[in-house]
Amino acid sequence: MRLKPKLRTVTVLYYVEGYCVKEVSELLTLPQGTVKSRLAAACQALRDILTESE
Repeated sequence: MRLKPKLRTVTVLYYVEGYCVKEVSELLTLPQGTVKSRLAAACQALRDILTESE
């Protein structure tokens, strides 16, 4: 299982590239709340993926 592209994009920009929520929202022309909810959904999806493999 992999992250959906929408979730992957915000995750990489935030956690890997080091952009803040405001910068990610500006880059992707999304509201900050959408970025935050996608980050939360990505974290949950990653948790599910990692616990699935145990």
